[in-house]
Amino acid sequence: MNAFWSALTFLTRIPVRFQATEQDWYQSVKYYPYVGMVIGICLAGIAGIAQWLFPDILLSLVVIASWVYITGGLHLDGWMDTADGLGSARSRERMLEIMKDSRVGAMGVLACVLLLAVKVVSLYWITTSVPLLSLSYLLIIIPFAARVSLLGCVYFWPYLHKGKGLASGFREHVRMKHIIISIVISCLVAIVLVGYQLAIIFFVLTVVTHYLFNRMIVKQLGGLTGDTYGAQIECIEMVLLLGAVSYLYHGGFVGW
Repeated sequence: MNAFWSALTFLTRIPVRFQATEQDWYQSVKYYPYVGMVIGICLAGIAGIAQWLFPDILLSLVVIASWVYITGGLHLDGWMDTADGLGSARSRERMLEIMKDSRVGAMGVLACVLLLAVKVVSLYWITTSVPLLSLSYLLIIIPFAARVSLLGCVYFWPYLHKGKGLASGFREHVRMKHIIISIVISCLVAIVLVGYQLAIIFFVLTVVTHYLFNRMIVKQLGGLTGDTYGAQIECIEMVLLLGAVSYLYHGGFVGW
């Protein structure tokens, strides 16, 4: 159980008292998808409270701000660092140096603003289009699906800094069965909560975004890093929100 608590404390600001070993840290990666579900449940609860206090636009802002706060901005930081590196259009070595720099550049700020704007506007549109319960279901599924894809990053794609970085030892502790189990559970939860049509759309969007994003990163950098792991999570969350908006706009519905 310590491996799960290790995943929870790393990916969120939720305080948990426990004593973890190095082995717990490396084992924690297989629990990342389920931490995503915990994040989603927290966001659904926040959305329920915010609906009673604020109009829809402020509800959207509060939920996205809470999303960033709960995760400690961890993935958003990776998104900005990745944007700074790739946006520099320099050599591979220089891009990696830029990504390691703790300072945020213009491309990182621009990418952050655009990402948050898309998330807020998308969530606002969803909020005005579906009941609170349907919104809550979407908020549970999206962080869950984005972190399932993280297991695929670790298992299928090369890690650039072998022996270095926080994620360097994850590959040895992720098995195909962990990926299959997390995919099956996330698909079943999605089908139950949002219906099979939207579940299929989310599955396809997650797989396609995962492949295209990581293929681009490997082509540019030669492998993935901790920053690109976080950037991929942010990218998939954004794409799934946009996918939900498009589905609802064209007459779709959440549920059965």
